[in-house]
Amino acid sequence: MSLSEPEAIYLYTVTRADHEAVDGPGIEDRPLHRLRHDPFIATVSIVDKSDWVGEASADHMQSLSWVGPRAYRHEQVVEAVMDEAGPVFPARFGTLYSGPEEVREALDTHRATLLSFFETIAGAEEWAVKGLLDRDEAKAHLAEAAPSEAESGTDYLQRRKQVQDAETELDDWLDETAEALLDPLGATARETRVLPVQGNAGREADVVFNWAFLVPNANVEAFRTEVERAGQDHDATGLTLDLTGPWPPYNFRPTLDEEGNDA
Repeated sequence: MSLSEPEAIYLYTVTRADHEAVDGPGIEDRPLHRLRHDPFIATVSIVDKSDWVGEASADHMQSLSWVGPRAYRHEQVVEAVMDEAGPVFPARFGTLYSGPEEVREALDTHRATLLSFFETIAGAEEWAVKGLLDRDEAKAHLAEAAPSEAESGTDYLQRRKQVQDAETELDDWLDETAEALLDPLGATARETRVLPVQGNAGREADVVFNWAFLVPNANVEAFRTEVERAGQDHDATGLTLDLTGPWPPYNFRPTLDEEGNDA
């Protein structure tokens, strides 16, 4: 694998299992390559590093039209390798190395960490559960609806207090509900992560909690059943549990020096 001066190695995944090269191109339609360094295989492609480092990179990373299709293709490659090879270390989007030897040096440096990671995720899948809340429905569940029209100043103040009390009660209820749900759902998982909530993720309902579970393959059906049961228990409360997966284990991967490489 030879590189010209403006090129760099883009890293998608690291696996332990041998596998055939996945079908389809990488980012910017560049061919995918397997870089073997026992006991690992890295899936990579060659890119123009001027797009990813320096002044151009700062502009590109602020542009959704530039990042979007490349991040989507990155995820497609990661999932394709996972389908082909099983357990996978998914590299961060935009991970570059100046050449094949630098990739091998990184694999050597983090050999113990990667081997431990592959032991952790062996025979398991990452599943995501988000709590989606219809606030109006939830408030109606927790408190009687306020009068639609105030008859006096006293009625108005009372109605305002009811709204404020309902908000406080809703926040308390959400905290208690999340705490009551997390342990039963995590009982079938090997590990659990409580993740930041970032807006409504393009949904009409509010995302009020965001969890990732590393679930052993043998427990997946029981886990899905528990999520479904918990969701049914909250059908009338305005809270919906959104289950997705399996995903590459992004939320259980160790932090390496991918952002500090020398491309």
